[in-house]
Amino acid sequence: MRRAVRKFYTLVEIMTVIVIAAILFGIGIPAFTTMIQGSNMTIAIRQLSAKISAARAYAVTNRCKVAVLLPEVVENSAGTKKDDCCFSAYRVCVVDSADAFQEWIEDENWKTLPNGIYRESVSNTKSVTADATDIGGKDTGYPALIFNSKGQIVNDSSSNPEILLRHGRYVNGQKIPTGGSDHKLTINQYSGKVKVEVSD
Repeated sequence: MRRAVRKFYTLVEIMTVIVIAAILFGIGIPAFTTMIQGSNMTIAIRQLSAKISAARAYAVTNRCKVAVLLPEVVENSAGTKKDDCCFSAYRVCVVDSADAFQEWIEDENWKTLPNGIYRESVSNTKSVTADATDIGGKDTGYPALIFNSKGQIVNDSSSNPEILLRHGRYVNGQKIPTGGSDHKLTINQYSGKVKVEVSD
């Protein structure tokens, strides 16, 4: 009876498999990264839109003025910046008739946009002075969307507020874009409806 002869893979076959695997891996990583970035942008838009809608509803229900704070640079009195909160953090509070901070809304905490997304700009808003020391900031003025008791936005302009979201990070005092399409959120000052436009 003849014994079965075991056949092993040759070095050439093993190297061929490794090269093919490396090529597939190299192709897959950029696609996966793009997918993650796109997902984070979608989440950021949903989070901000939901928070804006909730703030408007709270203002109408409680017959008060509510502000959605959108800090840009978050730094303490010594000038130390909190990179993960700069151009990313947001929080809702109640303001008085003169748009001065009154109190934080119960169970509302500071939130930040998903990793890899930051606010490039915020326009047609008002400034509200609030204490951000709990996230490494200070008591200073921050851009804010303010809703009155009728659910309309109060600002210093006749134009609708806009928030421009971009792929990237804020590191060591600089915004570092990482490519991808910008997304502009335009908030209707009468209805509070958020319209999203994509641009390259």
